[in-house]
Amino acid sequence: SEREWGELNEKDELRRALKEQRCLVGFETLPCHFPPTFKVERKKGIVYQKKRSPSYTDRILWKSAHSLRENVQPLAYEPVPAFSTS
Repeated sequence: SEREWGELNEKDELRRALKEQRCLVGFETLPCHFPPTFKVERKKGIVYQKKRSPSYTDRILWKSAHSLRENVQPLAYEPVPAFSTS
């Protein structure tokens, strides 16, 4: 079954800061509909390190000219579990 990440995304500091224009004004990012990718063990799959709080890193942000904004269409935004480093 697919997990719901809505509550976690609501508390996402980067997305809130972008929305409130507290940083990187004009940049956008997508919500993360996948588990946090930091700080994971170097093992297959996603196993979190016990001494660290899981979080999202290596985010993709973009900014386009106002007249071209509608032309930016993200195709995919997901982790690569086979790449096990953090």
